[in-house]
Amino acid sequence: MALCKNCEQFDPHSFAKDPNGRRGRQYSAVFEAAAAGCPFCSLLIQHVPVEDASPNLWLHFRLGESRRKYRTWAGQAGLRVNRLWVKSGPRLPSINEAIDFGDFVELYIAADPGVPFSFCHNRLGPGSDKVLGSAAAASGDVTGRYLGGDQSSTAHFDTIEQWVRECRVEHPTCCRTASGRVEIDSTDVDLPTRCIEITKKHIKLKEGESHTLGWRGKYIALSHRWTDDTEDSKTTMQNIEDRKQGKRLNNLPKVFEDAIEVARRLSIPYLWVDSLCIIQSGDGGDDWKREARKMASYYQQAYVVLAGTAASKDDGLFIPRLHNQPTHVAQLPYRDKAGVRRGYLYVYSRELSATAEYHNGVRNAELLERGWIFQEWVLSRRLIWYTPFGVFFECQTLLPRNTDQESVYADVTESDSDVALSMNIRTKFNASNAKPVQLWYQIIEAYSKLKLKYPQEDRIFAMQGITTEFRDMVLESQRKATPGTGVQDANSSPLYVAGLWLHDIHYGLLWQQKSVAPASKKLSSLPSWSWASRLSEVFWPSFPEHAGRPINACRLIGVVIEGISYPIETNSNALLEIEHLCDVDRASAGLLVSGRLQRVMVRDFLKTTQVLDRMSKSTGDVDTSHLQARETWRAVYSSSPTGFVSGWGSFEDEDIQTRLEALPNAGAIVMALNVSSTNGLLPGITMGQVSLWSKVYNVLYLERVQGRQCRRIGVGRVFENDLMAEFDTCDEEVIELV
Repeated sequence: MALCKNCEQFDPHSFAKDPNGRRGRQYSAVFEAAAAGCPFCSLLIQHVPVEDASPNLWLHFRLGESRRKYRTWAGQAGLRVNRLWVKSGPRLPSINEAIDFGDFVELYIAADPGVPFSFCHNRLGPGSDKVLGSAAAASGDVTGRYLGGDQSSTAHFDTIEQWVRECRVEHPTCCRTASGRVEIDSTDVDLPTRCIEITKKHIKLKEGESHTLGWRGKYIALSHRWTDDTEDSKTTMQNIEDRKQGKRLNNLPKVFEDAIEVARRLSIPYLWVDSLCIIQSGDGGDDWKREARKMASYYQQAYVVLAGTAASKDDGLFIPRLHNQPTHVAQLPYRDKAGVRRGYLYVYSRELSATAEYHNGVRNAELLERGWIFQEWVLSRRLIWYTPFGVFFECQTLLPRNTDQESVYADVTESDSDVALSMNIRTKFNASNAKPVQLWYQIIEAYSKLKLKYPQEDRIFAMQGITTEFRDMVLESQRKATPGTGVQDANSSPLYVAGLWLHDIHYGLLWQQKSVAPASKKLSSLPSWSWASRLSEVFWPSFPEHAGRPINACRLIGVVIEGISYPIETNSNALLEIEHLCDVDRASAGLLVSGRLQRVMVRDFLKTTQVLDRMSKSTGDVDTSHLQARETWRAVYSSSPTGFVSGWGSFEDEDIQTRLEALPNAGAIVMALNVSSTNGLLPGITMGQVSLWSKVYNVLYLERVQGRQCRRIGVGRVFENDLMAEFDTCDEEVIELV
């Protein structure tokens, strides 16, 4: 159907001429044109709600880009718009009226691909001759694109090539390792030990000659979910020699075949896939152990990493875009800055935003539920996500974007909190982060909820690549902060044991399980003091800003590894030895701690919301994002009967939970270790008492194993004056946390 006369005169540059950046049309005229068949007016009538179609009712329009509230055009090349916002209202709204985008209907604007994005593919527009690209795109006026549902199309590959090219040229952070120590030219890097070599005639497994110099080039890597087909196609000692000859590489899983196709179409000669390029069985795991230590460099040095999110093993990378297809598309004329008509642009509606598409297609994908995938995502400099919601590009510098050239924005709201945390990890995992230690806890919070097929072996090991690079990042931040000095003691040295860094061990020990389940599964291969010992999502406490940093109340004096104690002393030879022993894949060790312990009584759950809220505020627990965890809190009392609640405890241990449930009225006596104190808390009336408290004690709840060995059973805070005084007056004791 033909456009009405008003729509035929559509001019995007007219918005820039209006002082308020708006244009408007009378609603009755739009309604009549829609009834006569005008496609754009019909789109407006279908999607813009009205309460009363009075003669004074108008539709108000604004142009913009993604979530910007208004568009300013001065000093930029082209209008750069991809949104049209429409709202019904009186003809002359107040000049001071705020634009509430919650009330505006958001429509999408797209142009046929043009020269600036190097698509250079043709499109036949209605009533027009075949042209190369479009003026709307080439001018930079319209940044929106729609490439269709075929993710293997030439337009999609041209977009990917342009994304990667722009990233390599314009993003210095993406061209260095996360620590910033090594510059990466992804077109000429040391290749992995083995790669799939891809030519027009063959594919075969190629191994560097004795892993010596000269084994260089560029490669892409594949991040994928293991299936039964993956297991059947893995490389073993029995088939590796045949695969070097190009044999026994047929009938690969569909996702592998598509990755090979991507490599061919991007003219990249090598592909790295863990299940194909690492010997998976027949050698006692030796090759896997060697190669796992190199994964940090493999994913960081890849030209680009492909991620297939398909849930079915029968799907490959090129999943048809089945979700969130454009609806009610209207073609409008495009006029350039001089007012000359030069082709078309398109306006359409869509159910989901780019952020919602990314959340559903990427963050909610089963692929990202797997623990091993996490480090692939964190370390990769560039990622291409293939999803049912379209293709997304993600790098270390910019927010993710889709092939419609829309960026993903994460509001810190309940619905977007997972996306916001993920983006924060990606953007801050680099050498520019002056305080990387806090980022570690965000990384673990995100990782701890993921699934592993073999958690006893892999809970720590699957983080090895991240840990290796994070250690270099910490060293680099220390070097920048104190140039010319060396790391000499455990207060600054990035020593790592069982998932925690010893230079921040007092805070690291205060992890708490997030699950509402009262107990979680214990991994026997890991020490009880480590977050990794529990198959549960964990988090760390947040303290009020006015409270300052917690003051350490106990001392880490050594580490016990394989029954041998290694003291931590400034400038000692033992420190050099322990640095070697605290390897990133070491899973179990004991901590020698000197501190004050007290017997406390653990009783009933703090069940009511009012009590939990009081307890939370009185102990400085200001983080409201983990409210579920408070449902596991139990009341803690001094072992000397006072009748007052002295603190709270979150107990992850199964044995103590069983004992407390069996004797709900009697309670249980446990040991509490004062780890640190938080100062600056405000006084008030709490738990029935007038409080002049200015601090609380952050404690670990322990149970003796034998001799000086103790195991962690929970964590919490103590705030009552008499119990804190008991801590302050007792002697220090050396214990070994196991």
